[in-house]
Amino acid sequence: MFSVFGDNRNYIKIKANIHSCYCYEQKYHYERDINMGDLIRIIIAILLPPLGVFLQVGLGKDFWINILLTLLGYVPGLVHAIWIIAKK
Repeated sequence: MFSVFGDNRNYIKIKANIHSCYCYEQKYHYERDINMGDLIRIIIAILLPPLGVFLQVGLGKDFWINILLTLLGYVPGLVHAIWIIAKK
């Protein structure tokens, strides 16, 4: 015998599962394409790390940390600059 109530329950379960999958994908979706702006900032950061960070975040704490790291050595400033550009 056909039960309308049973069909509605299954429909609600399927709809809830689709919604939870969509929310999971939105929450844990970490893929990111590198666009042309990021590529230019990375090239600028190789030449002058604080300038690359400035172009990414402005005059925030990351910029001043990068200035300090670059004064301590070029490589720490460069690594920090590329990390800042890549994570945003």
